[in-house]
Amino acid sequence: MSERCKQRVLGGGMRPRQCSRNATRDGWCAQHHPDAEKARREQTSQRAAAHHDAIRIKMEAERKRSLRAMHHTDLVHLLGRILNSSYDVPQHEIRTAYERGRELLP
Repeated sequence: MSERCKQRVLGGGMRPRQCSRNATRDGWCAQHHPDAEKARREQTSQRAAAHHDAIRIKMEAERKRSLRAMHHTDLVHLLGRILNSSYDVPQHEIRTAYERGRELLP
């Protein structure tokens, strides 16, 4: 009879029992060998990191789009005041409208 894996796993009644697989390397089965478990944890953490990076990039792009839309709305409002006024718009508002318009250009 071959040696069984020495890992303790949860049984049907949620009590620990010995793994039923045959030991293949150093007294462990292929699933419970410490090297295999470490490789699986690293693979999982790399997948999670890639997923979180994708979410972060997507959120940053959305934030930039939102800021552009907000600046565009402000610019349209300021330019509307300039066009509808009788030149009584303060100089700093004209400068602000110009600078925001420059930000929107590629």
